[in-house]
Amino acid sequence: MTNLTQQATELIEEIRRQAYAEGFEVGRNYTSADVMDEMAEGQRKRNAQAERDVIVQKARSYLWKLMNDDGYYEVDNYLPFSLLHCNAEYIVNKEKRTVAVLLRGKVSGRIYARGKAKCAPGDCFNVYIGKAIALHRALGLPVPDELLNAPQPTEVRVGDRIRVYYSDKRKGYFEDEVLEIYSPTAFRVSTENFTRYSTSDGDRIIDDSRDE
Repeated sequence: MTNLTQQATELIEEIRRQAYAEGFEVGRNYTSADVMDEMAEGQRKRNAQAERDVIVQKARSYLWKLMNDDGYYEVDNYLPFSLLHCNAEYIVNKEKRTVAVLLRGKVSGRIYARGKAKCAPGDCFNVYIGKAIALHRALGLPVPDELLNAPQPTEVRVGDRIRVYYSDKRKGYFEDEVLEIYSPTAFRVSTENFTRYSTSDGDRIIDDSRDE
């Protein structure tokens, strides 16, 4: 028996024991295929989160890798041997889910280039990915595909902002709200007084910048 099959068998037995203890019959119909599917889905989510973590770190690194040796961004002045040395000023609007960058001359402060990034509807906003995209555009560089197609986060962490959907049986309506996760238990504490409402998307992480 392989290690994976043994894990699946043990998980099935544990599910059955819990199901019978609680008076449910779900354990009768739970199969090894169900367990294998759940394990595969869990691994897929872990892989997606790990890939996003790497991309966010790459996005952060672009902010200094695109500088010259003197710590400035170079903007083409369209004159022979003429590159303008600029500092970056970022404008972040988390409500509109946008990031803009202004490249200002190091001496004059004049704006010589600008770029903007806007988070797609349904995607999770990340300020570092947004800054890297906007910066590439301001410098006239192609935006790396990984920044434009980063996988969505699958793991809620401290500092994230999530949108939760729930129903209040006492009041008889569905609502949603945005919660900021300040501690691992904050979500449970915030939702203990109402019944969670499951949707096709479930609760959604809308901002994993964790920049404050």
